[in-house]
Amino acid sequence: MARYDGKFLRGVIGPVILKKSGNKQQVIPRGRRGTVKQSAATKQASGTFGMASGLSGQIKTVLKEDWGIADDGSVHARLSSALNQLLMRARDPVTGQYSFSADSFHGLAGFEFNAARRLADKLPARLELQLEANLLYVAFPTGEKPLKLKFVKGSNACKLTVSVALFRLAEGLVGRSADQRSLMVEKETFDLRGMSFLFEIPNDCLYLLTLNIEYYKGQFPIADVALNTAAIYDARVVDGAYTQGRKFLWAETGLYFR
Repeated sequence: MARYDGKFLRGVIGPVILKKSGNKQQVIPRGRRGTVKQSAATKQASGTFGMASGLSGQIKTVLKEDWGIADDGSVHARLSSALNQLLMRARDPVTGQYSFSADSFHGLAGFEFNAARRLADKLPARLELQLEANLLYVAFPTGEKPLKLKFVKGSNACKLTVSVALFRLAEGLVGRSADQRSLMVEKETFDLRGMSFLFEIPNDCLYLLTLNIEYYKGQFPIADVALNTAAIYDARVVDGAYTQGRKFLWAETGLYFR
């Protein structure tokens, strides 16, 4: 498995070996001897991993809050590896073209930014998700039993943030910033039943829904990222023709998944 040293990936992923060469990332086919020419399949695998690593970097940029409060130091390497597997399945081995269905990125659901502290262990229940008419409804369920977040030792408050990041993969575009909703929970007795959030999601895009919990002592966040949790909760490709709707702001990524 490859490891991320803060700038470069090193190790083995699938058919390639990742190394640092000067100030560049080097991708080498496994088993290469001397100047043996790479096969078309190996070149495609190397290219796919490069796209996966690039997309991981774009996710890091747009989800900088989740990444910043719960980064365990291995997120980029783990996310690149996960994306590589998903992209390989979505890429035609003959034409090299990508084709995505609604569930092509579902394998990212549950991806933890802090592998040692799982978000799922802190949430009192699974969220209810519904996408209809380009509106994503996210809610804690209702019921007789109170729903309370789990606090860590030394904290007396936490901030729960729900975010949506958008990617137009074929056009090489990413939403310039994540659409966020935050809630300060100042008591462990706070009941989340029925708490809901609403996001606008355009057609022809991939959305990543994330949650993070940042712990506080008094009015200040605890300066220990190892205590915080964050995860990708849902990942889905929305089909259809893109229409502007509200004024979405996009940035070019240079990555075109076509």
